[in-house]
Amino acid sequence: MSTEVLGFKSGKGTRRVVVTAPHGGKAYLPGVSKRCSPGCCTVEDSFTVEVADRVVSILKERGVDVYFIYTTITRSVCDFNRPQEKALDDPKVIPFYSHYHDTIRSHLDEMKPGPDQHCLLVDIHGQSEPGYKDKILRGTQNGKTMPLNDRGLAILQCFEREGLPLEPASADIQAQEHPNYNGGWTVRNYTSSQVDALQLEIGWDLRKVEAREDTCQKIAKSILCVLELPYYN
Repeated sequence: MSTEVLGFKSGKGTRRVVVTAPHGGKAYLPGVSKRCSPGCCTVEDSFTVEVADRVVSILKERGVDVYFIYTTITRSVCDFNRPQEKALDDPKVIPFYSHYHDTIRSHLDEMKPGPDQHCLLVDIHGQSEPGYKDKILRGTQNGKTMPLNDRGLAILQCFEREGLPLEPASADIQAQEHPNYNGGWTVRNYTSSQVDALQLEIGWDLRKVEAREDTCQKIAKSILCVLELPYYN
């Protein structure tokens, strides 16, 4: 079941996966100006809300309900992938920021994995980095938010098995991730001994209209593959 409130769409699932998307929104909030703090980034990750929504829908069509939340609020107003002190300029935005992160925390708390079980958080982003527009840059803080051991390898191989071009590839699992896309606040904040958190920075060539459905199908199938792993089923 999904719920829509101003600026957000979220839903509870029955499997231990949560899909998030913090940077794809376009909507402004009444009476709130653009952020202008020094160094703040306001670039939209185009079509990542659409990707997240479609992935969740495909999984539901296949009988699998996962937890999810994404925001339709523009990054120009709030960066939901930053700690609060760096996410917003206007205090009127705090309730929106809190709603997003309280929902993620509630989703994870509700999953209640047993001993030797795990939850997976997939944080959807977009990048147009020269040389990587046809790639998906994985972000795990170089193994800090998802261990690059047998479990992490199995997760990455699920994505690659569906033809998703991860960079670095699982065959070079210990390679350093791109320093600009190696995992932001969301994956860093919610990882734990039982939560594996993976940031997917999807290249523009995989998000544009003619490629998006294929990308969404492959991501959804990858999540289904993960759910068959002993850590998640």
